[in-house]
Amino acid sequence: FIVSLFAFYRDLHFAYLEINPLVMLEDNTVVPLDMAAKIDETANFLCAQKWGPVDWPPPFGRDAFPEEALIRDMDGKTGASLKLTILNDRGRVWTMVAGGGASVVYADTVADYGWGHELAN
Repeated sequence: FIVSLFAFYRDLHFAYLEINPLVMLEDNTVVPLDMAAKIDETANFLCAQKWGPVDWPPPFGRDAFPEEALIRDMDGKTGASLKLTILNDRGRVWTMVAGGGASVVYADTVADYGWGHELAN
């Protein structure tokens, strides 16, 4: 059971998988009774057909902007990591960076120069 579960976990690119509780029947069959799981969204280009249609939720509990949906669709069709989160749709300062650390440094610098209220993404 554990070996098969691990193969399932790796094959479908789970980021998290919790089974609690599970029971073992008299014939040694293991039956999960409850499960919580998270799949790795960045593996969409590898696993989209195995996963089937997945409706990724928009960030921060809001509807996605059409531009975010377009980028998310493009991200699912490539091995590259393409992300866009619009924080301020009226902002005039846009950053194009690679990596979370770089985006924080750029955002801090923009804010230090007094333009934080204009950050769009």
